Amino acid sequence: MNQLPLVASHIDWRTVFDAMKDPAMILDLEYRIVVANASMEQMAGLAQEQLVGRHCYEVFYGVNEPPEGCPYSLLIRSHTDLPVSLVMECQDKMFSVAVTALHDSEGRGIGTLNVAKEITEQKMVEAILRRSLRVQRMVTHCNQALVRIEDENELLATICQIMVDQGGYRLAWIGYGLDDENSTVLPKASAGYEEGYIDTLKLTWADTERGRGPTGSAIRTGRPVICRDIGLDPNFSIWRAEAQQRDFSASIALPLPLRSGRGALNLYAAESSAFDEQEVHLLKQLADDLAYGISVIRNQESYRHTVRALRDSEKKYRSLIANAYDAIILVDAESGFVLEANAAAERLLGRSQAEIVGMHRNEFCPGVDSELCQKILTCQPQGLHNLPEDMYVVRGEGRLIPVQVSASVVTVGSKKVIQGIFRDIGQKKQAEERLSRAQKMESLGALAGGIAHDFNNILSPILGYAELCLSMVDPSDKLHAFMGEILAATHRAKDLVRQIQTFSRKGEQESHPLLIQTIVKEALKFLRSSLPATIELHVDLDVAGGYVLCDPAQIHQMIMALCTNAYQAMLAKGGDLTVILRRVMVGGEHQVVPGLSPGSYLCLTVQDTGIGIAGHDISRIFEPYFSTKGPGEGTGMGLAVVDGIVRQCGGVVEVESQLGQGTTFRVYLPEIVDKVVPTEEDAVIGLSTGNQHILLVDDEPVVVTTMERMLTTLGYQVTSASDGLAALDIFQSQPDVFALVLTDQTMPRMSGIDLARGVLSLRPGLPVIILSGYEYLNSEDELATSGIKAFLRKPVGLAELARTLTRILTGD
Repeated sequence: MNQLPLVASHIDWRTVFDAMKDPAMILDLEYRIVVANASMEQMAGLAQEQLVGRHCYEVFYGVNEPPEGCPYSLLIRSHTDLPVSLVMECQDKMFSVAVTALHDSEGRGIGTLNVAKEITEQKMVEAILRRSLRVQRMVTHCNQALVRIEDENELLATICQIMVDQGGYRLAWIGYGLDDENSTVLPKASAGYEEGYIDTLKLTWADTERGRGPTGSAIRTGRPVICRDIGLDPNFSIWRAEAQQRDFSASIALPLPLRSGRGALNLYAAESSAFDEQEVHLLKQLADDLAYGISVIRNQESYRHTVRALRDSEKKYRSLIANAYDAIILVDAESGFVLEANAAAERLLGRSQAEIVGMHRNEFCPGVDSELCQKILTCQPQGLHNLPEDMYVVRGEGRLIPVQVSASVVTVGSKKVIQGIFRDIGQKKQAEERLSRAQKMESLGALAGGIAHDFNNILSPILGYAELCLSMVDPSDKLHAFMGEILAATHRAKDLVRQIQTFSRKGEQESHPLLIQTIVKEALKFLRSSLPATIELHVDLDVAGGYVLCDPAQIHQMIMALCTNAYQAMLAKGGDLTVILRRVMVGGEHQVVPGLSPGSYLCLTVQDTGIGIAGHDISRIFEPYFSTKGPGEGTGMGLAVVDGIVRQCGGVVEVESQLGQGTTFRVYLPEIVDKVVPTEEDAVIGLSTGNQHILLVDDEPVVVTTMERMLTTLGYQVTSASDGLAALDIFQSQPDVFALVLTDQTMPRMSGIDLARGVLSLRPGLPVIILSGYEYLNSEDELATSGIKAFLRKPVGLAELARTLTRILTGD
């Protein structure tokens, strides 16, 4: 028999209502509780009588009006009888609330049936699943970024942005621990709701108060640090206020195990439930992957930097080689063949780079240096540098060039290469030779100056007495002619001494009108004695030649240089040396000489029948230090000096030469037309005289005697002294007696300059004349400063002495 009707008759709706495991209650239209089942009483923690009549939102939410999302309100606003279901949070639990409308017998709404099913655990599982999926999705995007991005800063910024966008974190940032004295944590990238938060951190990874937070501890210990409740964690107290202002509830700091350096990945979440075990596990893997990715990027960047540096280094090396002043030649260590050469090597060897590359080292090393070249340009221990060696290399045209070579071994691939650096030391050797010659010349100059001084003292009485005798003898007397010859010879000796002094002093030359025939004759006399018997000298001098404005010592030097070159060109086979002097006209209807203006010139021709000069050398023979002779056979300065002297005189030099037939030099010097030059004999006539008292000072007795005779002949009174101190004593005893002091410069105990200073201190303005056998080296400014009025070179002639004294004493 069916028992269901019987059971149904004994069960009412309240029994069923209370038997429901899910909390349920009936509300009237005013949200008041009409009835609640036992489960609802248990959930609310109140008895039936405490619930009935109270508003549901007052009981469960403690508010005075329905909360946002109230299902009853939704049902009323929907204007439908269909049930409404909604998830709500109440008393820290999650519920799925189903609301069904209740009607009376007439169909009018009288309230609602509200059934709540707790789904807290389900929601938690769903939330965990969603968070896990979110983190996994985030990790996937981060891994894609790790594969794709090659720049470290871009990678860090992208990872932070992905963690915020895909991971749902409120803030993500990455910091590196520095090795400075404060162990500073330097933020490198961030994304999310930061709003200046990172600037307030001022973190360190040292074991200090600011280093014991999550970031500093993670970097220092190498372990993740989780702060599940920022509001309560004591290690977060320094930064708590700033964090809570930005709704940060939990954080995690994950160490980045970098191969070089240290760092941390920092995440902040709004939920305190964040960072469960599974999430932390995924984040740790991500941090490890990020650290590895950073290391890979750094390695790649280091590699790219190394490659760039190598390329730059190679470019710089090639640029340095290409632009190096020294010749650089790379030689295969085993075969000895040239692999590479720079532009300087082309200039040094006189060959193109194409010619040099492929040459054997012995091809540019002369036989005399072949062993040394092989020693330098052969394989040696790696990195060993040869000490510089001096040797010669052969240019393309066969000329030897002195070089200094140093070499080192370098490895190119598997091949050992010798890098030879060749420095042209031709100029250095020339400089050394010039210095050696200059030192020799200086020594010879000092010797020549001393000899000239002594010789001038010897000439002084000869010249003085000859002029005195000439003035006393009747011109018709034979003795007058004899004395004239003595006087002429003395002047030639005087000019010779001046040449020696010019050689020794290296000073300015004095040009004056001169008949060069005499100098040519004297030079050829000197040269004739040195010519071998195989060379015949022919001389043709125009005695009617005019005057030339020049320095006699320079003209003598020029003639000697041209004639020496000529006879040296004929030493091997002998020949004829011809010297011709002619007056010629240039310009107009006469011959044209390049570089000369129309006018009258003296042409000196020096011709030889020697070996001649090659055509390609003709244009260089006047260059300083250029020589076609072998080492030790010439300085290369002779013709350069000749060219300089001729140019100084306003002339030019022409040269013609043919190999095997000889060479001709023509020197054109401008003639001084209508220039009257008085002879010494004429100058003696009509001498200026005086009667003043002169203090004469010289340490050579013969010079004192001669000068006394000359001065008294001119009418002057003379008091003489043998040195400066004696003269100063005489002057101090009677300073107003003397009208002029005539003193030698080089004397024992006191020089002429010092004597001048002494007498001028006693009597300012007194005229003082310096007389010396040396070529005076003091400047005109120094002479003027010392009060010196004039300087006379020994031996001084009577006429020159008379003119100088008259000029100084009378002011004419």
